[in-house]
Amino acid sequence: MFTSQCHQARKLLALSAVILSLAFPYHLLWGQEKPSTKKAARDTTNPSKSAPAQPQPAPAVTPEQFDYNSPTVPDGMVFSYPPTIYYEQVVPGKDEFESTEAYKKRLANKKLSNRFAFLFEPTSSYSVYYDADQSEFSVIISLDGSIHLGYATPEYYQAIRLSLSETLSSTSTAQNAFGAEVKVIEKSYECYGIAWDIYKYPTLSIKARSLKLVFKVPNEQAKDVKPSIGVVLLCEPFNDGDAIVLTGDDVVEPTMDRPLSKHTTYRYLRLKPVALLAYNKQSGLIYQRLKIG
Repeated sequence: MFTSQCHQARKLLALSAVILSLAFPYHLLWGQEKPSTKKAARDTTNPSKSAPAQPQPAPAVTPEQFDYNSPTVPDGMVFSYPPTIYYEQVVPGKDEFESTEAYKKRLANKKLSNRFAFLFEPTSSYSVYYDADQSEFSVIISLDGSIHLGYATPEYYQAIRLSLSETLSSTSTAQNAFGAEVKVIEKSYECYGIAWDIYKYPTLSIKARSLKLVFKVPNEQAKDVKPSIGVVLLCEPFNDGDAIVLTGDDVVEPTMDRPLSKHTTYRYLRLKPVALLAYNKQSGLIYQRLKIG
């Protein structure tokens, strides 16, 4: 009997708790604030609070605007692109029915910047070495005294290669006069650079084979710095009325002992090199400058 009454009492208590919870929410019964389940309303009156500010791109700096004596290469530096300049300056050659004066007038109609800033590509003709004993980097830029222009003998010109890219690679089978077969690898390359006539611009000795930039970097920083080193070449036009574009080819024929065929097309811009810069491509810090002209 007593057990039955206790059981009924428990049922009544449970039923009362359900009724109270429906009539009076939990937070009112216990004096607590109800936790908010709504998302915070977006503040449309102040855009800076509703979305993070986007970083603004650095202002563009052209080669003409760049200050050679600046401590850094600016983030917005607009480097000159050799293929674009080359094809903008291509002019059909002078033929027998055109006077020299008319030909030079056609050349003069091609607008040209007053200064160019070329960023060397990793495949171009420069090397970077570190001497831990001296705590210094050496950046060596090769001068090419054997350019291939067809009509010009190599000793009249010097050149600096800015880029070299492979444009075609294929294989074929060839036979010699005795019927022996060999698999020939055929490769084509495209080279862009600047070149100048040493008699018109004798600033650099024809015997010079390289240009060198040397600067100090602490040993503990050198390993991280080396991949970030960039080299910039500043150039100016001669403005002498002659063509700025020089083009040539070099072909290496395959042999049975060396079955490799190479065809390189050289596309040079006839410009005056005036300065070299070695700098950090991440921070922009200029390590060393070298005036050429």
